Amino acid sequence: MQIGSKNASVNGVITVFDTTPTLIDNATYVPLTYVAESLGSKMEWDDASKSVRIVDPKATGLKQ
Repeated sequence: MQIGSKNASVNGVITVFDTTPTLIDNATYVPLTYVAESLGSKMEWDDASKSVRIVDPKATGLKQ
């Protein structure tokens, strides 16, 4: 994953995202979807609290 690029690679598998990593005030912001999926996790959106939860399917028994 590189700043400004929509392409990311994990173990040779390239994924294209709709947003790019960004550098703001010496902090790197990355797409949360990429981080969750590269760890084998799932993302859940809670509209009521406007928050995201990253869930490990192995720990919760969810299907991957």
